[in-house]
Amino acid sequence: MLRVARKGVILIEPNGDKCYQIGKEQYESSGNYKYQFTLKELVQCAACLGFNHIAYGYSPNVNYILNCFCFKQEFPDKWAKKETRPAPMELAGRLMRCSVKYGDKFRKSKPDFEKAVDDFYKNHAPQTNPLLIFIIFKNAISPQLQDILRECDLEIPDIKSNPYTN
Repeated sequence: MLRVARKGVILIEPNGDKCYQIGKEQYESSGNYKYQFTLKELVQCAACLGFNHIAYGYSPNVNYILNCFCFKQEFPDKWAKKETRPAPMELAGRLMRCSVKYGDKFRKSKPDFEKAVDDFYKNHAPQTNPLLIFIIFKNAISPQLQDILRECDLEIPDIKSNPYTN
C-alpha cells in the first residue's frame, strides 16, 4: 500500500493490545487467520521501513454501539434484563436485523445515537476500544493537519529517523 500511495495509508484493525477476541475461532470461514496488530508492531514496522510520520488512535466498534442502541429501542423489555439481552459477541459482529430494519427511523434518532457514541467514549478508556486506527504518512505532517488529528484524539509520536541511512 505504501509503495503506491501518494500521501500515506490508513489502517483500521482490531486492537491486538486489548486482546479483543473476534469470535471463538482463530480462522475465518475463508481460511484466513484472524491476526490482530498491536500498536508496538505497527510503530516498529513503520519505523523500520523509514516512515517516521505516523498518527494513531482508538475507536469503538460502531456496529456494536448501533446494535445496542437499536436493540434497546426495539426490545426495551429484553434489554432491561441481563438474561435476555444479547451477548456482546452477538452485538459486536454484523448489524443485527433490528438495526438494519431500524434504517429510516434512524435519521430521526440520530442525535440519540450520537449521544450513545459520546457516552461510550466517556465511559471507556481509549486504549480499551476494539479498533486501532493507524496512519502512516509518507512525508512530514503539517502543523494544521497535526491540530486536526489531535482534535480527533489521535496521538502523533516523535519517531527519530535512522541516522545510518540517507
